[in-house]
Amino acid sequence: MPTTVFPMLVVLWLVSSSSGCAAEKSDPLANWTAAKAKADQQMTAQFQRQMQSLKANRSLPAETRHRYISDLQVQRTNFIKRQELPAFDFMLPTTIDYLDTLHAAATPIRVQFDRQLEQRVGTPEFDQISAAKALWQQNLPGRDAIAAGAEFHGTRTFLQGNAVDFHFHIRACQHDSFSGQIWQDVHNIGAKTGWAYEAKLEGNRILLTTTKMLHGQPRKLDFRGYIIDRRIVMTLTHKNGKPLTGDLVSIWAK
Repeated sequence: MPTTVFPMLVVLWLVSSSSGCAAEKSDPLANWTAAKAKADQQMTAQFQRQMQSLKANRSLPAETRHRYISDLQVQRTNFIKRQELPAFDFMLPTTIDYLDTLHAAATPIRVQFDRQLEQRVGTPEFDQISAAKALWQQNLPGRDAIAAGAEFHGTRTFLQGNAVDFHFHIRACQHDSFSGQIWQDVHNIGAKTGWAYEAKLEGNRILLTTTKMLHGQPRKLDFRGYIIDRRIVMTLTHKNGKPLTGDLVSIWAK
C-alpha cells in the first residue's frame, strides 16, 4: 500500500490548523493505520489457516496439496512485503473482508476531503486540497482501469463450488459512475446469460446493480466489490446489502 496518504493528511491538517478549526476528536489517519494493521494480521493468519487446512485435506492428491501450499507461501510473502492480495479464489472471502475493513476506515478521510473542498471553494487553498485528494487516490490502485471500452474476464464461483465464465464490459464512464454489460457463460452446456448494469465507485469500492436482462431468464442482481490494480473482486449481495455467502466474482483486465 503506498504511503502517500501521510503527506496528504499532513496537508489537510495544516490547512485546518491555519483556518483555526478545532482539532478533530478522532484522527482519521490514526484510525485507518490501526485498522489496516489489524486487517494485515488477520490476512496473514488466514494464509496460515488455509495452508494447514490444505495439508490436512487428504481428499486432494499430495502433489496438488503441496503445489497449492507452495503457491500460498509465495503469495503470503508477497502480501507481507509488497501488499499484493492473494490470487487464489478460495482466499476471496478473506480478501473482500480485508478490503471492506480498509474502505470503512477510509470513509472519514473521504468525508474530510469533501468538507475541506466545500469550505474552500473560490479560495487559493482549494487547488492544494484538490491535489491532496488526487494524492490520496493513488492509495487506490486500479481506478484508472475503470474506463470506457475496458474488459475484464474471469469466473463467478458459487457456494457449491460450481464456476462459470464471467465477462465484464465497461461501455461508459462519468466521474464516479460507469455502466456496461455482464455476460455469463456455462461453457460445458453452452448456456449464456447477459445483463446491462450501472455501477458507482466509492474510493475503490464498486456498488453494481443490473438494470436490464439482455439474454436468459429475467432476474436482478446486486454486487459489491473492489477494483484492485487490474483485478475486480465482487460478492453477490442481498437487498439489504449483506453478502450472499459463497457467490463470488474474480475477474482480470483483458
